[in-house]
Amino acid sequence: MGFFWIDGHLLCQDGNVYNVTESSTDNPLPIRRRTTFPFRVHMYKNVSMQELMTFSVQWSDSNNSFTDIPSTAITFNMLSPNEQKRDTIQRKSSEGWGNMLHSNMLTFTKLPAGLAVTTQLCQLSTSKCITVAYPDGIQRCNAHVRVGAYSLSRSYATFSFGGGTDGKDKKSTLPFGNVSISLAVDGTHKENLHVTIDPIGCNKINCSDLVLRVRNEYIFYRQGTVTIHAKEKMIHYQPTNLNATNISFTQPFISKNILPTSLILNSHPNDIFLSLSNGTIGISTIPTNNNIHKIQKIISTAKTNYKTNLLAKFDTPKLAEIGEAIEAAATWTAISTPAENGFSVLMPVSRAWSRVPPSANQFSYAIFDWDNLFASLLAASTGRKEVAYSNIIQSFKSKTAEGYLANCAGGGYKDQDRSEPPVGSKVLLSLYEKFQDKWIVELLFDDCLDW
Repeated sequence: MGFFWIDGHLLCQDGNVYNVTESSTDNPLPIRRRTTFPFRVHMYKNVSMQELMTFSVQWSDSNNSFTDIPSTAITFNMLSPNEQKRDTIQRKSSEGWGNMLHSNMLTFTKLPAGLAVTTQLCQLSTSKCITVAYPDGIQRCNAHVRVGAYSLSRSYATFSFGGGTDGKDKKSTLPFGNVSISLAVDGTHKENLHVTIDPIGCNKINCSDLVLRVRNEYIFYRQGTVTIHAKEKMIHYQPTNLNATNISFTQPFISKNILPTSLILNSHPNDIFLSLSNGTIGISTIPTNNNIHKIQKIISTAKTNYKTNLLAKFDTPKLAEIGEAIEAAATWTAISTPAENGFSVLMPVSRAWSRVPPSANQFSYAIFDWDNLFASLLAASTGRKEVAYSNIIQSFKSKTAEGYLANCAGGGYKDQDRSEPPVGSKVLLSLYEKFQDKWIVELLFDDCLDW
């Protein structure tokens, strides 16, 4: 998998991500006033592959005669100070634990290592499972979702999901049952994750027929090993060239020997199963000695701190409640994808919408520039400068080859027929007035002029 950008504009990728046609790309990017442009190349491969990865870049004159770019025209490993600040703040915006996988809010991700822990609800009697959910995408994932608070700092969040039938969904193929999930993230680099999973309604349904399947893998072509330690109730992640992570559970793993064969056939080798009939399940990346109460206390404290900060920020509890709802609506859309500078966070309108070329790797998303730009104001209002900056940068860098911000963009695709009103300059000014960082204006000012 490879991506190539000039000045943040995605010119091409190697075809292993999106099924790109000539009509779906926005290429080339004309040279305007500047005489230097930053080049970025991101390449990913499986470490077991022996062949070398190579790339070459050519340019053409007006006659479309392609030649190698002379070495005298390229300075390697020499991004400008502002471009370096861009990469630094975008890496900071996504590092640590969160729900950054666009295609599934049930997946807890740890970036940049690419750890992915997905909580799935399965029914033993039918071997049916809920494997995917979106905050607003029931038509695509067919799961019932109810989101709660979600701090943009990712310090605290809560949501529930489940299946069964209701008046609108008579033909549901999902298992009956619902679970409520709460989480807290802490640590200097958001490296600690704490989760509780509570079954809901066991007095009305048979929770002994339900299990939690936890899938353990890597995303975004990141590499590493996953080792299951059933006796210790622990999963050991060892990402390549990065620090290891241990994930502990408060309940024992169910032996796969006693599970329905049909359920195991549709499972991954690194899946584990836990019973939902034994009460709350706790998950943590720090040693808790299987103490569910310790994990619950950590999450409860994170919730209290989040509520206290909201009350301190707003004049009344009613306004704090509205602020909580708006922040949750924004944060549940915050995602990261390799197609957008690899480490950045962006805030699309919806996880369920996509305008990218067909993708075999679930790298689907859509930047609607008007909405994304206003989302940067929401992020800034919570003090999350790195998220606000990352989001506005990706919005501006989604400009078309003609220089204007497309109504919708993603994965190299750009709307070519219209642009939203130029609210971008106003949003950029608002961010400068709040944070007083001259470099972000210098980074994006030429994009404003192009627009």
